[in-house]
Amino acid sequence: MFKWCVVVLLAATGAFAIGTYYGYEKGVANYVAYDAPGRIALYDAAIKSDEPKVALRSMAVAQAKLMASLENSGVTFPPLLHLPATKGMDYSYQKYAPVVKQYLE
Repeated sequence: MFKWCVVVLLAATGAFAIGTYYGYEKGVANYVAYDAPGRIALYDAAIKSDEPKVALRSMAVAQAKLMASLENSGVTFPPLLHLPATKGMDYSYQKYAPVVKQYLE
């Protein structure tokens, strides 16, 4: 009985870990797939705008506020930087953090 419980526990832990890993990876891919058309529409509007600098600045401010809201949550953002699906994001985040901060002022 004890061996059976240990085997079930190990199998459940393994299944949970694999499901979490692949589920997160698919979640990031889905976010990119669903977010890209909206961003393309915004960029298209900025290109066609009479004042593209104003449109692009508003988009930069919106993205900076989104990043700041994730950073302040404390629970979700920092650990996500080190998962396999976001490999390299920490470097990119640290590299562009000064640029982001200028849009938050």
